[in-house]
Amino acid sequence: MKVKRFSFILVFLLILNTLAAPLAFAKDKHDPKPKLTIVALGDSITFGYPQPSTTAFPDLITGAKEVVKVGESGATSSELLAVINSNPKKFKTLIKKADAITINIGSNDLMQATGLATLFANLQPLVPNLEVNLANGELAKVVAENPLTSLTEQQVTGYATNLVKMIETIRKHTDAPIILYNLYNPIVLGTNPILDGLFLGRLHTFVEGNLTVVNGVIQQAGNITGAHVVDSYSAFIVNPVVKIIPFDIHPTQAGHKALAELADSVITNYEKIKK
Repeated sequence: MKVKRFSFILVFLLILNTLAAPLAFAKDKHDPKPKLTIVALGDSITFGYPQPSTTAFPDLITGAKEVVKVGESGATSSELLAVINSNPKKFKTLIKKADAITINIGSNDLMQATGLATLFANLQPLVPNLEVNLANGELAKVVAENPLTSLTEQQVTGYATNLVKMIETIRKHTDAPIILYNLYNPIVLGTNPILDGLFLGRLHTFVEGNLTVVNGVIQQAGNITGAHVVDSYSAFIVNPVVKIIPFDIHPTQAGHKALAELADSVITNYEKIKK
């Protein structure tokens, strides 16, 4: 009788152990959170502003454990490509470790080529006393003295070539997802109706026209190289006042979060495909 009872208990424990083992395995498999190495290429939007920053969008990507940033504040696509080519061996080692690569470049190409960079630099000193400088005509004077010119075909072609070259260089060393950001319009309307009417409305329209060209180039570069193009433009159209620093081109913390979420969507889908 004792033997039978012992056998019954033994069988019961064996069945319980058999059922519990897969459950424990499943828990171990899914519980750990991803620990990602992110290599982020770009300018001050990537590096954060003001520097140094550990809360720019690459730092906010879900699961990011190590974030290595390549480029510098104020970098154009030509300057970023030069950084990549300056030490090919180091860049190769860096890229081979990456779980995902982000590229956010082109804002300075656009700003410098069209004259927006000069205009913004001359407007910045007037911002602290905006109402006074609006009333005394200083703001209108700066706008009149800094005319803007649309992108030339040569400038657009140069930008497109730089994008494709840097993505192709990255792809030689990894099959990790390359996340390519298009550009948002940094000119925010609606905070001051007088400013909107005097020049911000025209400035916003000017940038929109050039962004159509630039974002078309970015999409084409993604199509050619297989990079994942993510839509900063559409993400920032929704409530831009909250996502862009007033009278600046840089994202607020909410803006950086929105950019990080765009990367999250690509990485999550990529992980699903791998499984």
